[in-house]
Parts: sequence; C-alpha cells; structure tokens
Amino acid sequence: MYPSATSTRPERVRCVLCLSAAALLLAIVATVALIAAKTFDPKPFGRLLRIDQPGTFEQSEVGERVIALDAPWSAGSPPERFTVRLRAAQAGGDPDSGYGLVLGDGDNRLVVAASPLGYVAMREEKRGGQPVYLMPWSTWPHAHPGEEANEIWLNVARNGGRATITALVNREYLWQGDVAWPPDRADLWLVAFSEPVAVEFRSLEWFAGPDD
Repeated sequence: MYPSATSTRPERVRCVLCLSAAALLLAIVATVALIAAKTFDPKPFGRLLRIDQPGTFEQSEVGERVIALDAPWSAGSPPERFTVRLRAAQAGGDPDSGYGLVLGDGDNRLVVAASPLGYVAMREEKRGGQPVYLMPWSTWPHAHPGEEANEIWLNVARNGGRATITALVNREYLWQGDVAWPPDRADLWLVAFSEPVAVEFRSLEWFAGPDD
C-alpha cells in the first residue's frame, strides 16, 4: 500500500520547519560575522589628513562662541568630500551649555552640538534669514552626559552649489540631509546658557581625498 497524503503531511511540515530554521541560523551567523567585521560601521570620507588637539576653551558670558580653525586645505580649494570628527567634553562650569562643530561657507552655517545634560541639537543659519532648528535641543539616548566625552562626526559631500551632510554622535546616526550651499570649512562651537562653562576639545580629525 502507498502512504496516504494525510500520513506524509507531518513529514513535509517537519522538513519545511527544519529548512526554515537552518536558513534563519545561517542568516544570523552571516549578520554576526558582518557586524564583527565592522561592515555596517560608519566610515569617514577618504584618508586621515591630520589630527588636531585644540585644547580647553571657556565661555565666561551667556552666549555662543565660534573658535576658528585652519583646515588642512586652507591654502587651496576644499575637497568635494571630507569628514571632520570631534571628541570633546565639559571640563568645568555649568552643565547647562553646549559644544560641537559648525560647518560654514562664509555666508551660511550648520551647527551640530551636544550638551552635558544629555541633549543634542542641529541648527542651520542662512544669510539674511532666521535660524532654523533641524533638530531642537532634545534628549538623545546615545548622548553622554556630564563630563563624559562625546564624539561628533560630520561627513560632507559637496555637489556644486549644494551638499549632503551626514551627522553622527558617538558613532550613531543622528541626521542626514541636504543644504543648499557647499560647506568649505569647519570650526568649533561653544555656548553658555546661564553660567560660565569650560570645554576640552580633545581631538579633531580631518579626512579627505579618494575613498579607499
């Protein structure tokens, strides 16, 4: 006698379940391997050009301050793609403050900042216009509070009169979007909202050039 369709159905179901489990296991193993190989980690544009150690700066009055920097390409044309990566921490004073990077082209600027209170913010300023908060000061789970250092990472892809900006804080994606102007420089940014503050800008890495 031949086995009935009813009697072979459980066997087929077991085969399907075994194949599905094996496929899921392979997918998990492949994903873990890719993560271990840092395949999904963010990458800077080009090669490392220079590492600066700006030092500690104070803001003794309520308000903000821009600390001008000399980019590695100051004497020539800015690259089409570049990365700036800042590591900084509060060194004293009032935690109701902020620090970060500002991209600019002489007329416009984009501020990306973190606060010792665990906040982050992004603001764009265009010549002749009011500042626009792309991200108002908000708590963010990946921001480090207090005197623990935060890393602010900006990838800039210039394209004619525009640019695509990717912002990361502590290696986590914060924002990506376009601006209608091409940033050609990066500077440090510091703000005190109520009392004096000191911030240690520990390191600033510059990347540019062809990708590896």
